[in-house]
Amino acid sequence: MQKWANSGAGPIQCKRFNSAWSKLNWEDNTFVELTGVIGQSERRCVLTTICGGNMRADVIAAQETIGQRFNWTITAANVNDITKAAEAELTTLQANRPIQDNRRTPDAEAERRAAATKLEAEHKARGDRAGAAFVSHYGSGEKVTIQPGQTVITAQICFDNSDSMTDYFDRHASLSQAFVLLIAPKQAETEKLARRAVAVSPLLSSIDFEWHTEKWSMGRGNYLESKGGFKLPPELQGLRNRYGSGGGVTHAHWEITFHHAYRAAETLDAIAGYGQARPEPTKEPAPVSGVSVSENAEKNGIEIRFPSKPSTEVLDSLKAAGWRWSRFSSCWYTQRSDAARQFAESLNGQANTQPASTQPASTPPASTQPAQHPTGTTPNREAAGAASPSISSLASRFRTWADAMQPKIDHAGRGMSQNPTPKRNREYQSRMHDCRNMERLQKALQVLADAHEAGTVPAELAGLRTRDEIGAMVRKSTTGGGGYYSVIESPDYADKTPAARALQGMIEGNPEERAERERLRRIESLKAEIALSTIPGYFPTPAPVVEIMLDRAQLKPGLTILEPSAGSGNIVDAVRAKLPTAEVYCFELNRRLSELLKLKGYHVDGDDFLLDGQIARIFDRVVMNPPFEKQADIDHVRKAFSVLKPHGILVSVMAPGFEFRQDRKSTEFRAWLDEVGGTWEDLPDGAFKTSGTGISTRLVTIERAA
Repeated sequence: MQKWANSGAGPIQCKRFNSAWSKLNWEDNTFVELTGVIGQSERRCVLTTICGGNMRADVIAAQETIGQRFNWTITAANVNDITKAAEAELTTLQANRPIQDNRRTPDAEAERRAAATKLEAEHKARGDRAGAAFVSHYGSGEKVTIQPGQTVITAQICFDNSDSMTDYFDRHASLSQAFVLLIAPKQAETEKLARRAVAVSPLLSSIDFEWHTEKWSMGRGNYLESKGGFKLPPELQGLRNRYGSGGGVTHAHWEITFHHAYRAAETLDAIAGYGQARPEPTKEPAPVSGVSVSENAEKNGIEIRFPSKPSTEVLDSLKAAGWRWSRFSSCWYTQRSDAARQFAESLNGQANTQPASTQPASTPPASTQPAQHPTGTTPNREAAGAASPSISSLASRFRTWADAMQPKIDHAGRGMSQNPTPKRNREYQSRMHDCRNMERLQKALQVLADAHEAGTVPAELAGLRTRDEIGAMVRKSTTGGGGYYSVIESPDYADKTPAARALQGMIEGNPEERAERERLRRIESLKAEIALSTIPGYFPTPAPVVEIMLDRAQLKPGLTILEPSAGSGNIVDAVRAKLPTAEVYCFELNRRLSELLKLKGYHVDGDDFLLDGQIARIFDRVVMNPPFEKQADIDHVRKAFSVLKPHGILVSVMAPGFEFRQDRKSTEFRAWLDEVGGTWEDLPDGAFKTSGTGISTRLVTIERAA
């Protein structure tokens, strides 16, 4: 096809032409494809092939017609006509695109689905046969259930499925299912724990493993890998083909990995010899003298302390029964249960299990007799089975948990110690959200303890035993409406079940208490928002400057006090701390700052002090830190003086410009200040550095004559 020649067309005109002509060129490679099932699920797609030119004769004919019409020459006079002609032809060509009909008939679709179902069934059957073969060779035949909150260490046969020819990389392709080696409480994924799991497996204990740490995106995580690999038994070879090459897998290696159960119980196959290497207690140990047994209500555990190191026989019986040594607490411990309590009592030789909060480790047993039931009979623990703890022990447990939470609440509720940034503000708000959830849990534990002691626990709450289930009932989540750097707590509780509603009502208290909590929460939220906001002229007055100002103001009881640009309330907060009964009035232009002042309980008479015409009252004292922009501090001082009572005192922070500037406003202010007997003094250098500015400042004091 002949090329176009440019004869005087400008760059913008050529750009428009190129755009229209390029669309014609693309249309040459464009067609419509019909897919799906005829009469059922038909789809129409417009497709364009890449590098497949000269597919449509009608496009080429249209381009030739336009080119010959304008003699293949672009000029400033005809470029718009060429563009319009190309666009008109494009509309016609788009309506007449060729169609490729790839639709299937209903019968063909039924055959395709049947073939796919058959192939899927064959693939599943092949996988089931392979899984059964590996279980038969390496499994024990036992199914192990992992409960939420547990960590399971598993062994899996893997192979290197990488293919250098296609640059495909997969060193950890799974060949078998994961076999359970060891189940432990949720804990860190350590090499020591992984090797302990290998050691208790008769099948793997003789194999040499190497530790790997790949805690990064797309990494394998923490795991052990057998060195050198091994050749699969003949009956297990070829059960899976390698990528690319098509050959069957004949060599593999073992990998020991960690798996955590979170929300639901899971069932896995156990490895051959599972549980055989762990000794089971065959008999109760002989009693040991001087042993102290206590219950740790905070951790829901039982602790045993010996006066000296026990014998090897006793140590073996402790380990076999699932007890572990704590070098921090210097005791043996396990989770609280009837079996653990019975073991501890038999080891001690007498019933001496008391809550840790009421019996120190050094306290000898108080009695060897079992506690008497209120009716005068001894309760039958065997008949009760997993009976619930007594009301007094349950209340004591809840109260101990609540008391133990206080240090964590204090730490989470601490203020922001660094200069605020969006990231730090998000971290602070998130920490405060966690703090409020902990406070609600603490309150719930306390009210439940009180209710158990008073015998007024609602029936739907009588079965609560753990902190997790209580905490879930009183937890509030966050909403996503505040943007990435904002954490907004939802006003509603996450759990809306009848039992949760009952507990929430118990901790909420009366409407006045709820309103007060909401007020304090809103104050903290506003402070966080203000810390990240850029407010013109807003530089909070530091505490040392406020102290000097209040000293110059000569405050005393019974005064009415005005702060005409109150900001976040640093000055009026100090006034209230010094004179709790003083009448304090404020003006504040910024909406957030004004809302904060109102929440703190101050009278906010208006927003803009300078534009407020006739102020209804006059004041004994005016203490203020006005904005400095465009000498607004001068306007504020003169306006504030007009609402000052006779013998009243005005104290104001000001910029130093009024001392030396020769403009009319400054010279008139100096003359006026001399006339009313005002004085000023220098504030220390860097007095407002903590507020984000290093400007030098002056403190003006005026006492109005009678």
